[in-house]
Amino acid sequence: MGASESSRRDGNRGRSTHSPTTAVGVPVASATAATVSEVATPTPPSCPQAATPSGPMGDPSKDSTATLLAESSKLDLVFTMDCTGSMGSYIANAKQNIELIVRRLADAEGYDLRFGLVAYRDHPPQDRTFITKTFPFTADVSQMRRNLNELRADGGGDGPEAVGAALRATRTVPWRHDATKICVLIADAPPHGLGESGDGFPDGEPDGSDPIAELDQLSALGVALYAVGCQPALSRYKFATDFFVMCAERTNGQAVSLSSAAALADVIMGGAIEEMDLTKLTNELERDVQQMRLAQPALDEEELVKQVHGMWKAKGVRSRSVKCEALSAEYGAALREAASIQGAKASFEAAEASRPRGAMGSKYASSAASLAPARTLSSSKTFKKKISSSKAAAAHWSVSEATGPSAPSPMIEESAAPVEIAMDDISYEQVSRLYGKCRKTGKL
Repeated sequence: MGASESSRRDGNRGRSTHSPTTAVGVPVASATAATVSEVATPTPPSCPQAATPSGPMGDPSKDSTATLLAESSKLDLVFTMDCTGSMGSYIANAKQNIELIVRRLADAEGYDLRFGLVAYRDHPPQDRTFITKTFPFTADVSQMRRNLNELRADGGGDGPEAVGAALRATRTVPWRHDATKICVLIADAPPHGLGESGDGFPDGEPDGSDPIAELDQLSALGVALYAVGCQPALSRYKFATDFFVMCAERTNGQAVSLSSAAALADVIMGGAIEEMDLTKLTNELERDVQQMRLAQPALDEEELVKQVHGMWKAKGVRSRSVKCEALSAEYGAALREAASIQGAKASFEAAEASRPRGAMGSKYASSAASLAPARTLSSSKTFKKKISSSKAAAAHWSVSEATGPSAPSPMIEESAAPVEIAMDDISYEQVSRLYGKCRKTGKL
């Protein structure tokens, strides 16, 4: 199957002004852990098991539960990848690890898995190769590998890229209505129109695509976006990290900070597993919310989520969650109400103007982060940067520990923050994201 391009053009290719990024190694979870390039074994012995609904929904003899579990095994996973000149190591890692990802999610977890792929660069004259290139969904790992093999890191023009067009292409792929839907957006540059210096399209993308409007439509479809911010390139922009955190928040996904392409496969697998676990709890959430609203009609949404979380913790509801460093937002509150890219730009400018003189801006976030402990995607107290004992290893499974013996990946060189997935009591943040998804898709 070939790709469909939003625009194919002749002429000279644009040249990226990005600073090239290099792959820095990631020892995942422990000094003896297997690498991300190794082939997954079907059933990793120390892998935490999937979340199951509590109470009546936890009884497999119930027809409604059997139907829910059958439906919740469907997973549509789209990679939306910046393919400009600085992204070579991330494209290479996706190519290298696609079979590992499929074996982990389809074979070990038993998901009914389809992959889609959206590649993007920029609008002319910044780039004259293509704007977006869409590859159809496929369940065939060989086809997905062929699709990935068509990608090359090249071009790019100015700093910002065609993120709005990429999100529009992602929204319009044929998602299954009854599948868990995840977009993994892998990028090291912001969209046009945010107010970045040197933006070739300072008023937004020339085709009119608005990334914020696209985010809201993706959210209404039930697509959770995992924004993978490639560092340190992303933090060289004033507002890029804030934008990608907003991407995750608006779609009830998560925003991940990666300093190495070597951890990409782990993030993809861990995020998919967490979202699939939460999907299994959808019916229970709808039932509990309806009961609480009947009993307490004046309850606001924040208090409602708190009460559901407290009730689920008391019932012992557990779920797996991915643990890794999260992107940080400096202007998150200013962005929550923005309805368009122009609104986001105005919010950024107002926030910048109100900051005390001499205060450190977001473009220095990467250097500042090195002085403080890394923030993780989960507030779980069980997260550890390294597994130092067999007891800890039983409680905290690194996605890459599901791999068999093989030669180390050439992508892995030294050390960086690990990516883990752990079973734990369901967190408030997970309940809040699940509630947000149900509300935006009209289930609540």
